[in-house]
Amino acid sequence: METQTHSPQVAANLDVCETYPQDLINAGNPISEERARESIGYYLAATTGPNDPEHIFGFEYGLNTLRTFMEQIDTYNKTAGEKIVAVRIYHAVSIRPNDTSKTPKRDEILIPVLESGNDLYKVAPIVGPQLSLATQDHAQINVN
Repeated sequence: METQTHSPQVAANLDVCETYPQDLINAGNPISEERARESIGYYLAATTGPNDPEHIFGFEYGLNTLRTFMEQIDTYNKTAGEKIVAVRIYHAVSIRPNDTSKTPKRDEILIPVLESGNDLYKVAPIVGPQLSLATQDHAQINVN
Protein backbone atom coordinates (compact mmCIF):
# COMPACT_ATOMS: atom_id res chain seq x y z
CA MET A 1 0.00 0.00 0.00
CA GLU A 2 1.30 3.44 -0.97
CA THR A 3 1.93 5.90 1.86
CA GLN A 4 0.36 9.31 1.31
CA THR A 5 1.62 12.59 2.74
CA HIS A 6 -0.88 15.41 3.15
CA SER A 7 -0.45 19.12 3.74
CA PRO A 8 -1.62 20.40 7.17
CA GLN A 9 -4.81 21.75 5.53
CA VAL A 10 -5.61 18.43 3.85
CA ALA A 11 -4.78 16.56 7.06
CA ALA A 12 -7.19 18.82 8.97
CA ASN A 13 -9.89 18.10 6.38
CA LEU A 14 -9.26 14.37 6.70
CA ASP A 15 -9.68 14.61 10.49
CA VAL A 16 -12.94 16.52 10.10
CA CYS A 17 -14.21 14.05 7.51
CA GLU A 18 -13.68 11.10 9.81
CA THR A 19 -16.27 12.60 12.17
CA TYR A 20 -18.71 13.48 9.38
CA PRO A 21 -22.13 11.91 9.92
CA GLN A 22 -22.68 8.72 8.00
CA ASP A 23 -26.43 9.35 7.75
CA LEU A 24 -26.06 11.18 4.44
CA ILE A 25 -29.71 10.88 3.47
CA ASN A 26 -30.66 13.06 6.46
CA ALA A 27 -27.70 15.47 6.28
CA GLY A 28 -28.58 19.13 6.76
CA ASN A 29 -30.37 21.15 9.36
CA PRO A 30 -32.92 23.93 9.03
CA ILE A 31 -31.86 27.28 10.49
CA SER A 32 -33.65 30.52 11.19
CA GLU A 33 -33.50 33.58 8.96
CA GLU A 34 -31.64 35.37 11.79
CA ARG A 35 -28.96 32.65 11.98
CA ALA A 36 -28.59 32.63 8.19
CA ARG A 37 -28.08 36.40 8.18
CA GLU A 38 -25.52 36.10 11.01
CA SER A 39 -23.61 33.27 9.28
CA ILE A 40 -23.43 35.15 5.98
CA GLY A 41 -22.24 38.23 7.88
CA TYR A 42 -19.44 36.21 9.50
CA TYR A 43 -18.43 34.85 6.11
CA LEU A 44 -18.33 38.30 4.52
CA ALA A 45 -16.34 39.72 7.44
CA ALA A 46 -13.76 36.94 7.05
CA THR A 47 -13.42 37.44 3.27
CA THR A 48 -13.27 40.43 0.93
CA GLY A 49 -16.75 41.65 1.86
CA PRO A 50 -19.92 42.22 -0.14
CA ASN A 51 -18.59 45.16 -2.20
CA ASP A 52 -15.84 43.29 -4.05
CA PRO A 53 -17.16 42.94 -7.63
CA GLU A 54 -15.33 39.63 -8.03
CA HIS A 55 -16.75 38.19 -4.81
CA ILE A 56 -19.50 35.63 -5.32
CA PHE A 57 -20.90 34.23 -2.11
CA GLY A 58 -24.27 33.03 -3.31
CA PHE A 59 -25.52 30.88 -6.19
CA GLU A 60 -29.06 30.29 -7.34
CA TYR A 61 -30.70 27.33 -9.01
CA GLY A 62 -34.03 27.60 -10.76
CA LEU A 63 -36.81 25.39 -9.44
CA ASN A 64 -37.21 23.73 -12.84
CA THR A 65 -33.49 22.90 -12.87
CA LEU A 66 -33.71 21.43 -9.35
CA ARG A 67 -36.86 19.45 -10.24
CA THR A 68 -35.16 17.98 -13.32
CA PHE A 69 -32.08 17.12 -11.25
CA MET A 70 -34.23 15.38 -8.61
CA GLU A 71 -36.25 13.55 -11.27
CA GLN A 72 -33.01 12.23 -12.78
CA ILE A 73 -31.92 11.05 -9.32
CA ASP A 74 -35.30 9.36 -8.72
CA THR A 75 -35.08 7.62 -12.12
CA TYR A 76 -31.53 6.45 -11.37
CA ASN A 77 -32.55 5.13 -7.93
CA LYS A 78 -35.39 3.00 -9.38
CA THR A 79 -32.92 0.60 -10.98
CA ALA A 80 -29.62 1.23 -9.19
CA GLY A 81 -28.02 -1.21 -6.81
CA GLU A 82 -26.46 1.51 -4.69
CA LYS A 83 -28.84 4.44 -4.32
CA ILE A 84 -28.12 8.15 -4.45
CA VAL A 85 -28.84 9.55 -0.97
CA ALA A 86 -27.32 13.04 -0.99
CA VAL A 87 -25.85 15.80 -3.12
CA ARG A 88 -22.35 17.19 -2.62
CA ILE A 89 -21.58 20.74 -3.74
CA TYR A 90 -18.06 21.45 -4.96
CA HIS A 91 -16.56 24.90 -5.40
CA ALA A 92 -15.22 25.35 -8.92
CA VAL A 93 -14.09 27.91 -11.47
CA SER A 94 -15.81 27.88 -14.85
CA ILE A 95 -16.13 29.87 -18.02
CA ARG A 96 -19.85 30.36 -18.47
CA PRO A 97 -21.18 29.24 -21.88
CA ASN A 98 -22.71 32.64 -22.75
CA ASP A 99 -19.81 34.76 -21.44
CA THR A 100 -18.19 36.28 -24.51
CA SER A 101 -15.30 37.63 -22.40
CA LYS A 102 -14.36 34.03 -21.51
CA THR A 103 -13.52 35.22 -17.99
CA PRO A 104 -13.31 32.41 -15.43
CA LYS A 105 -15.93 32.81 -12.66
CA ARG A 106 -16.42 31.11 -9.32
CA ASP A 107 -18.97 28.36 -9.61
CA GLU A 108 -20.50 25.34 -7.90
CA ILE A 109 -20.97 21.80 -9.13
CA LEU A 110 -23.68 19.58 -7.66
CA ILE A 111 -22.75 15.88 -7.66
CA PRO A 112 -25.04 13.04 -6.53
CA VAL A 113 -23.61 11.03 -3.61
CA LEU A 114 -24.11 7.29 -3.22
CA GLU A 115 -24.96 5.43 0.01
CA SER A 116 -21.26 4.59 0.40
CA GLY A 117 -20.45 8.30 0.56
CA ASN A 118 -18.73 8.19 -2.85
CA ASP A 119 -19.62 10.67 -5.57
CA LEU A 120 -21.61 9.16 -8.44
CA TYR A 121 -19.01 10.71 -10.75
CA LYS A 122 -15.47 11.18 -9.44
CA VAL A 123 -14.81 14.81 -10.29
CA ALA A 124 -12.69 15.97 -7.36
CA PRO A 125 -8.93 15.41 -7.51
CA ILE A 126 -8.76 14.08 -3.95
CA VAL A 127 -6.19 11.39 -3.20
CA GLY A 128 -7.45 8.45 -1.19
CA PRO A 129 -11.03 7.60 -0.31
CA GLN A 130 -13.72 9.99 -1.43
CA LEU A 131 -14.36 12.47 1.35
CA SER A 132 -17.12 14.79 2.31
CA LEU A 133 -15.46 18.15 2.82
CA ALA A 134 -18.46 19.93 4.26
CA THR A 135 -19.42 21.07 7.69
CA GLN A 136 -22.04 19.15 9.59
CA ASP A 137 -24.37 22.13 9.51
CA HIS A 138 -25.65 22.32 5.94
CA ALA A 139 -28.08 25.18 6.25
CA GLN A 140 -31.45 25.78 4.71
CA ILE A 141 -34.18 28.22 5.63
CA ASN A 142 -37.63 26.70 5.98
CA VAL A 143 -40.31 28.39 3.91
CA ASN A 144 -43.49 28.29 5.96
